[in-house]
Amino acid sequence: MGTWGRRASAAVGAIALLSGVVLPVRSALEKGWGDVDPGGLAVASVGLAIALVGLWTARRRYDSAEVAAGLARSVVRVEQEAFAQLLGGDVNGVIDLSFTADMTGRVRGATATGRLEDVVSFYRGLTPGRVVVTGTPAPPGAGVAGDAGAGKTLTALALVIGLARARADGEPVQVPVRLTATSWPGGTIEDWLARELEQAWKQKRAQARLLLEAQLVLPVIDGVDELDPGDAPGPGSRAAALMAEVNRYQLGTAPAPVVLTCRRLQYEALEHGQVPARTMALVRLDRVSPAQARAFLEHRVADTSVGRAAWQPVLDALDPPASASVTAVRPEATALRRALDTPWRLTLAATVYHPATGRQPADLLTRAGNGTLHQHLLTHYIDAAVTATPGPGAAAVPALDPAKTRRVLTVLARYLHANAAGRTEQGRALSSSDLVLHDLWPLVKARAIRLQDVLLTVLLNCGAWVAFGRALPEQPSKSWMYLTGALLLVIALSCVEAGAWPVPRPLRMPRLSSVFGLRSVAEELAGTVWGPTLLGAVGGAYFAARGQMRSGILAGAGYGGAVGLAYGLVFALIMCLSMNSHVPRTDPGSPLRGDLVGGLVAGALFGTTTGLVYRLVADPGAALATGLASGLALGLGGRAWTRYTIFRLHVRGRLPWRLASFLRRCQQAGLLRTAGPAWQFRHRELQEHLAVAPPP
Repeated sequence: MGTWGRRASAAVGAIALLSGVVLPVRSALEKGWGDVDPGGLAVASVGLAIALVGLWTARRRYDSAEVAAGLARSVVRVEQEAFAQLLGGDVNGVIDLSFTADMTGRVRGATATGRLEDVVSFYRGLTPGRVVVTGTPAPPGAGVAGDAGAGKTLTALALVIGLARARADGEPVQVPVRLTATSWPGGTIEDWLARELEQAWKQKRAQARLLLEAQLVLPVIDGVDELDPGDAPGPGSRAAALMAEVNRYQLGTAPAPVVLTCRRLQYEALEHGQVPARTMALVRLDRVSPAQARAFLEHRVADTSVGRAAWQPVLDALDPPASASVTAVRPEATALRRALDTPWRLTLAATVYHPATGRQPADLLTRAGNGTLHQHLLTHYIDAAVTATPGPGAAAVPALDPAKTRRVLTVLARYLHANAAGRTEQGRALSSSDLVLHDLWPLVKARAIRLQDVLLTVLLNCGAWVAFGRALPEQPSKSWMYLTGALLLVIALSCVEAGAWPVPRPLRMPRLSSVFGLRSVAEELAGTVWGPTLLGAVGGAYFAARGQMRSGILAGAGYGGAVGLAYGLVFALIMCLSMNSHVPRTDPGSPLRGDLVGGLVAGALFGTTTGLVYRLVADPGAALATGLASGLALGLGGRAWTRYTIFRLHVRGRLPWRLASFLRRCQQAGLLRTAGPAWQFRHRELQEHLAVAPPP
């Protein structure tokens, strides 16, 4: 809640105070203090507290340095895990890639060459900090084209971690936030960052706005080449539109810092089409040298006497030892060096020919010579990944059935491949790389799933309304049914407002041990309690005026306000629990689990409160039972978990029921990786291979 909202809560709190104090006092002066309504005075005291809290919070502002440091610490924790995933859980196996930088426009830098370990210092020496990371295209005769798997994402992650750690240590640098290019919804980078900060990094809206206004966030946009199908995005492509937005993005009167990763061929097509990003340092990652490839394999698969004996022909073909006699280089050795000159292809070879698979590494030389090596590695990668022994530091690989794994991943790869053509659903462009569980429902019968979700929400609300009607006595059921209908209408409208794309709302206990936590709770109380209290007071006064309550107007307002206050406190508690889920989670499956628990807890709180209120006019046991049961039912209506469950019913037989668990195991096996709240295929080449491969 921003400053305006806090001031508004203070103003409305003052109105509640006025209605709760002035009117009873006036009544007391006219009729005597014996007729003063205690409920009105209770509402008055709450109104006074709300007014004071609102005025206090209106004067408080977040500290931008504190918010930025907290975000930086979260970035370090999350992206370190992503970095380790790309290395198969073994950070000692990283290849210290070299790079060359070409400055364009007004970019100035202290150096034009470096290695992966120097990327942070290189970036901090740039003015302005605008970078495009590409690879070096494969040489002719390598059997593959382009610069796929050159280490662009790995380099971006190394930069993100280094800069975030510097910010967390108090250095005045921007906090890097990695964005998947295919998640760009169109519009400005500022709006994109705001959505990412709120949804993926769980920042409050006021915090995100503060960071963006102070320009303390560095967007790191990964995978620009994945925005459009094909290798030649033209002036009308999504990539070109994003480049135009990057060129518009500015810091004061200068171009704002931004980091992009893109395959070289696609970026050259943007340059030829006169739509590249302007004023950038073009960082070109070099191919892996034969000596680097040998060192990588020696560490990953040839670190034992048995492994070294099996891999010795490959190691010597890549980089012969100095003691070896000088002989002519065999053609298959030259082909092997070209085929294994990127981190991704080296990972493929080390996995497919892991000792646990029983394959002989010398076969690599034969297949490199006849040009079938790359497709062979992609074809057998899934089988090998689910059976290979994890490397040092990697998590134990759970049991996966190779055939089922390939079948399920093929379904998901084809869905993402279809989205690459620019498919949209309910006003949103569907991602061609991200697997977000609660956003997978357009995979099949999108309209039917959404319709069933809305119908289920309506049925839950109607069922709760009928249940309350049966639990209430004959009189005064009419007025109380009106009140129940109004409450359920508000809940239904809030569910509809969630729109076509419901977002998980997990709960977490607030941290009251810090000033920041106490301030946040106070803000939520100030912004939440006054609405239901005022609505209850108005409703109570209305029912009393209509003669449907056995009390005067002031007493009706007091009792109605007390009922509204009870609901307001429940809503405020739920909001406090929701806001303390502002900790990014590295497991993309956890938001949906939290959403289910959050719905049940919110429903139980709401239902118990309703039962306690209605026990005043109905049988206590029936009121409590009906309230609790209806609350639990309402807690599941219109939620992301409900939509996801309906989706799972539609895809039974094609996707596993416990899809999150399956994808998590694929991640641990090295087939997938995480990117914020999404899973992605370990590499785009694997996704494309599965999408076009014959049905398994």
